[in-house]
Amino acid sequence: MQVLNFIIKNILTQAAVVVGLIALLGLVLQKKPIGTVVSGTMKTILGFLVLSAGSSVIQGSLAIFGDLFNKACPVKKMYLNGVIRAKIILTIKIPANVIAISDPSPRSVIA
Repeated sequence: MQVLNFIIKNILTQAAVVVGLIALLGLVLQKKPIGTVVSGTMKTILGFLVLSAGSSVIQGSLAIFGDLFNKACPVKKMYLNGVIRAKIILTIKIPANVIAISDPSPRSVIA
């Protein structure tokens, strides 16, 4: 039971490993040679790790621009339900200093 608990909490919580296991399963079901299965699984895991690292770098660099934009253009919050939000998007040009944020309640409030 401890081994299963370790696998669930430490290995399956890593997205790259889960994607690699899915690739492994797919290659095994296609009856590929063992070399192809191992290389395909490793390439998938490493590719996912590289993609995750790259997206983290891009997200960090864009966060700086987000802070600058928020200082340059003060943002008002607008809570709208789905119907009104769709109507505004389709018919009215939203000013640059207004952002629409989804609110789960059925009411429409502009704050």
